[in-house]
Amino acid sequence: MSIRRNQVASMEDPNHGGGGEDLDLFQKHLTDRLLSLLGDGDGGGGYTLLTLPWLHKLLDAFLLSVEEFKATSSPSIHHDRPIVEFLDRTIKVLDVCNAVSDAVDSFRLLHRQAEIAVSALDRKVLLEGQFVRARRALSTLLLSVAPGERDGIRCAERNRSFGRSKLATTSIQDRGSGGRYLRSISCVAGRTWSPGKHVQAMSANLAPPRGGIASADAAAYGMSSFLVFVAWTLVAAFFPAQNRGPASLACPPRHLAWSEPLMRLQEKIADEWRKREKKGSSNSSSSLGLLVEVQRLEKCARGLVSSDRNQTEEIGAFVDELAEACRGLDEGLPPLQRQVREVFHRIVRCRAVLLDCLNQRNRSATTAQSTGS
Repeated sequence: MSIRRNQVASMEDPNHGGGGEDLDLFQKHLTDRLLSLLGDGDGGGGYTLLTLPWLHKLLDAFLLSVEEFKATSSPSIHHDRPIVEFLDRTIKVLDVCNAVSDAVDSFRLLHRQAEIAVSALDRKVLLEGQFVRARRALSTLLLSVAPGERDGIRCAERNRSFGRSKLATTSIQDRGSGGRYLRSISCVAGRTWSPGKHVQAMSANLAPPRGGIASADAAAYGMSSFLVFVAWTLVAAFFPAQNRGPASLACPPRHLAWSEPLMRLQEKIADEWRKREKKGSSNSSSSLGLLVEVQRLEKCARGLVSSDRNQTEEIGAFVDELAEACRGLDEGLPPLQRQVREVFHRIVRCRAVLLDCLNQRNRSATTAQSTGS
């Protein structure tokens, strides 16, 4: 109760409690967190950009920023519009969180198909039946990655099937463990709902404040910018190109301390995006998102499906890389999904606190007007 009374008092008195210093500190911490994500090496702050460990670090930084923003902004609300716009964006990011969680479930199914292939191929003597079992699992994986390549994958299966015509004529999608349950990743979010359009709507009208960088409006702008960046990055990592939305985001004003590391991160991810699109257009692949571990999964699957059983060295190299990618997914996907859910719940709680403060402020203003009249 005493905390709530202090919040009400601070809303009535703009100079209460040194809120400007807290807002300055929030923006400094935001800058530091973005710099830690950027790092000095490959742009991952110790981790490779767009890997699962890097995404963990990104969401950790976001969760810390949400908590700090909630604590510093709730007693410093003097203008409704920046906070209301932030709250509108949070509704959209909740939808993105749900879509990403569904995509993680689909990636786990890809992971399972890859594990079947590794189990079949990871042995000294490779028998024909083991090779066929692995190829079925990998073909199922690739059909979920790029359903438009069905004919090409079947052709590869037929050409390498050791004369067994029944393998070529049987539907790949209905053969192999779990194949009938594996959906295309492009269908995860539904045929009409687009995570990319959600991100585009979030970034629309994201205008910098007119006041100084220590104002509450500037803090809301910084938090909104980080919110949009996180949603954009998650969509880029987990969804095919047709569902990702804009390939770049608007640049914040350079006088804001956190703008430079944020823009550098955006540029690096946009570069990866362009490289992937160029590679996809060259092989007519719809492919998955930019998540490094899943890209490696796809690369190894394509290599193994097009390999001959007698190419033992080449197969061995692909199997080693595929096994490493499986370990990365096994270690990284479950905690990331829990983290995405935590982001969802933290945003819900942040919304509740800010809405409560806005309502109290508006009630106080209405009471003051009634008393004055």
